[in-house]
Order: sequence, then C-alpha cells, then structure tokens
Amino acid sequence: MIKKFTAYAAAFAVITGVFTGCKGKDGTDTQENSSAVTTSVQSTLQPDPLDPKKTTSAVTTVTSSVTTAAETAPNETQPDPMINNAFSIDESGAVVMEIPVEEQNDDILIAAAQKLYNSACETQWKFLYEPPYDLDYTETVENEFGWEFYRIKTGGIKTFADVENDYHRVFSDRYPNTLSETYREENGSVYAFTGGRGSDLYYSDSMITAIESRKADEIFFTVESLYSGSDFGDEEYTKTDTFSAVIVGDVWYVGVFELPF
Repeated sequence: MIKKFTAYAAAFAVITGVFTGCKGKDGTDTQENSSAVTTSVQSTLQPDPLDPKKTTSAVTTVTSSVTTAAETAPNETQPDPMINNAFSIDESGAVVMEIPVEEQNDDILIAAAQKLYNSACETQWKFLYEPPYDLDYTETVENEFGWEFYRIKTGGIKTFADVENDYHRVFSDRYPNTLSETYREENGSVYAFTGGRGSDLYYSDSMITAIESRKADEIFFTVESLYSGSDFGDEEYTKTDTFSAVIVGDVWYVGVFELPF
C-alpha cells in the first residue's frame, strides 16, 4: 500500500506541477537546461622504468564530454491547470471552474479536487479548533460540561447562522456539520470554544488518487492519507477515504469529508 501511495504521489506531482511539495506562490515551476560541458583532465604519468630515455610523453591530456542530467531530459514541465485557466481558487478556498466540468479530463478534475481538499482541511481545522474570529475573553458562557465559550466580537457575527454562512463559503450545506460543538448563541451574541485538540503527530500527507463516481452535481474521489506510525507502534501506513465536491454552477464546495489529522 505504501508503494502504491508513493507511485500515486509521483504521478500526481508530474500531472499538476505545483499541487504537492513546495506549492509555489505563483504556481510556476521553472527549470534551466544545462548544456553539455567539455572538460580537459591532465593526468601526469610516472616515468616508465623500462624507458630510461623517456621516449614516452610524461603528460597525457584526456578530453571528455560530460552531459548533465538536465540536458538529457527535455526542457519542459507539465502545465499547471490553474495557470492554463482550467480552474481557480476564490478568496474563501472554494474551487471555481473556468471551463465546464464536462469538458475537463480526469487529471484536471483530480487536480481541482486536491486544491479543494486542502481548503477543506484548513477550513475545518480553523472553524472547529481555532475560531477565525476576534474574541472577548472577558465575556463567557458555559455548556453542560462546564466548558467556557468566549464572545465573538467580530463585526457581522451576531447569530449562529452567521458562523454557518462563513463556513459554507467552502463547505456545502448538503451535509451536516458539527459547528454546534464549537459555537453557542446566547444573550444576543455568539460564543466560541477554543479548547481544541492537538493534531495527529503521525500524519504526513493526503493525496487525491482517483475518481470513484460522478453525478450531475457531485463528484466522488478517493483520497489516501499517509501516516508514519501510531501510538501503538504501528509502521507507516495509508488510510483510504472518500471525498466529494458538490457542484453549484461553476463553483465546487466540499461535500463528503473527514479531517485526516
């Protein structure tokens, strides 16, 4: 399974250019092509004891041609789908398809799904464990377990529905959410819990590897997450889940999703 994950990762890096690894700010991946290099190596020979008159030249010049690895490969990189205007990412993290889905090939759809999955991870963590709002730590309420929630003082957040609206900028409302565990509406304000939890220390990376099925308004993908081990002494392993993109017009929102860390 690990070899399979590695093979997928290598193939995906070739397809998308910038969706794994450094993820450059401008999405480009430049490479200079080195030319052939000719070097001259001088090798001084020891005198031949059988040639006391030194009729053999003491110095021999050896010329070799060294071709760099960059020259043997074409000076081309696979085009980045975003640069080619296949899709873009809006300010919230949702994917905007610039070309109709039915005109896209599977590689482009998988690349777009990877971007949306990355947004899902960031958004889910932020809303559930590190609320993206300014908080007033002097005003609190408690739930039935005695957990303290702090009042949100960010403008425009007056009701629990306001928080959900922000969340649904990336996540579809087709599936239920667990925001009520982190946010409470009381006394005409909304309060957020900031206790959170730690992330999985063994989590390494997640990769969209295939399209499972398609409907008119939703595409289901296979996502494989790599872990270096566990608290129980497990060796490196992968976990396979389903991830989906809900399509509304030309925008993709997160559908089926499980936070991998």
